[in-house]
Amino acid sequence: MGTGHAMRCLALGQAWQDLCGSVIFAMSTSTPAIEERISKEKMEVVYIGSGTGTLQDAEELARVANSHSSRWVAVDGYEFGVSYQQAIKNVGMKSLLISDATTPTDCVADLILNQNAYAREESYTHRNADSWLLLGLRFAMLRREFSAWKDWKRELTPRGSKVLLTMGGSDPGNMTLEVIEALGSVKENLDVAVVVGGSNPHVRSLETAATKFPGNLRLLTDISLSDWMAWADLAISGAGTTSAEICMMGLPAILIDIASNQTPVANELSRVGAAVHKTIADVQHRERFANCVRDILVSAEVRSSLSHTARSLVDGRGAQRVVAFMQGSELKLRPAEKRDCKILWEWANDPVVRAASFCQDFIPWEQHVNWFHSRLGDQKSRIMLAMTSDQTEIGTVRFRIEGDRAVVSISLDRGARGKGQGLAVLNEAVKELFRSSNVAVIDAYVKPENETSQKLFGNAGFQRSPGTKVVEGQQAIHFVLCKNGAS
Repeated sequence: MGTGHAMRCLALGQAWQDLCGSVIFAMSTSTPAIEERISKEKMEVVYIGSGTGTLQDAEELARVANSHSSRWVAVDGYEFGVSYQQAIKNVGMKSLLISDATTPTDCVADLILNQNAYAREESYTHRNADSWLLLGLRFAMLRREFSAWKDWKRELTPRGSKVLLTMGGSDPGNMTLEVIEALGSVKENLDVAVVVGGSNPHVRSLETAATKFPGNLRLLTDISLSDWMAWADLAISGAGTTSAEICMMGLPAILIDIASNQTPVANELSRVGAAVHKTIADVQHRERFANCVRDILVSAEVRSSLSHTARSLVDGRGAQRVVAFMQGSELKLRPAEKRDCKILWEWANDPVVRAASFCQDFIPWEQHVNWFHSRLGDQKSRIMLAMTSDQTEIGTVRFRIEGDRAVVSISLDRGARGKGQGLAVLNEAVKELFRSSNVAVIDAYVKPENETSQKLFGNAGFQRSPGTKVVEGQQAIHFVLCKNGAS
């Protein structure tokens, strides 16, 4: 279907590996370049012989997954309909559907991921009650190479000249050549870097075009794309998976929808002001396209606006968020019971927890017992304990409910910290509260110096409110999560 599908699955695999998991790519077809890239990441490739999307395909995939003791099956493609998804569930596998749907579609997967800017809940109204949606660019899965750039700030020159051209791994229609020829009409001294994908069959024609180009033009293969995105003043790209990488790098861009499934991406990013959308026909009108390129390069104001809007949409942690939801689906939440009084007291008095609390004093046992028993019988209070599959308690999430709002707090056992489990626990607790109550808004309050909790709530989709609040006489940062935005 395209290199972009393989690359976003590669990003998911890398995030899974980072938590000490193993990854197998089950594929019907591939290319030598993609297979080599997967092998470099120490991931295994297994080929599926059945017709893609058929029940025989699902059965063969299930056998492969079982033979590797896999915990999850993730499918990425347009052929994996509801029958296919149900067949995976029928053998007891957890399933993630990576989807690009723009119209209503039936789904039964445990997790449904649409990482596109245009993703809407309305496309998945026909889904299982226990299916969970992960929608939008917050979940855009970027490869490990982009992690180093999360805190990097782009410096914009008054006048740009460096253009990065990338049209995907294969570019069967040779759109790259069309763009090169149009760039030849730009009356500026351009420095153009052209990324030639490992599956591109048009290398000779591109080499010929490079010798005729009026400015500086180089052809790049087997490179770190993020480095060249940092180098460029402007990207010209297909509107596939690369568009999310461009956003994360804050790179001003012209997006060309070289396939029909890319049109909604280009339209939405253009609508919000994160990129400029051009069609194949626009490129073929060379003078007009050249004028568009020139106008963007000579205007620092235009490039600044595109850059800041794009960067605000993608933070590079999408794959980690997806994996956290996968982890969370393997956790079990249960209501607190009388027998939990002691472990909750121990967690509450952990030095790290006390330092992050608005009241840092040690909590005496008698005070904790009185508080705990009063909360157990209070309809406005929920205390949940999170457990792993081996019944080990790893943390607690507490909600204080007032009407349709709830205030959340979370603490983890020290052995569970630093493993991404905090996000998994919080995600599951939020899902359960929204599912089982009338709560529509969840509030969280964090001390300004508590960067770990700020990052946790941000990664869980909570939005930071302007300014600060006062909690127990101290300044606090206020985070808010609305039910309609929770999925």
